Amino acid sequence: MAKKPLSRTFRKQLADALVARVETLGMPNHSAEARQLGLSRARWAGIRAGELDLISLDKLVDAADRIGLVVRLSVTRPYG
Repeated sequence: MAKKPLSRTFRKQLADALVARVETLGMPNHSAEARQLGLSRARWAGIRAGELDLISLDKLVDAADRIGLVVRLSVTRPYG
């Protein structure tokens, strides 16, 4: 089985965090959620459905920031 690209893994982690955070905020509907995230309603629906190939990591990071999530990236070299 082919390994998923790392950027896909990052997008999935961010999308999961966005969905979880939005659910805890209790926004009234998907349109309000999308507006708060700075996304179109269609794009937000796609993210909720796991369709992540057409959204950039940058866009997800910006959406996370808009709803108060802190995104950190740590880069290290392999040891061994």
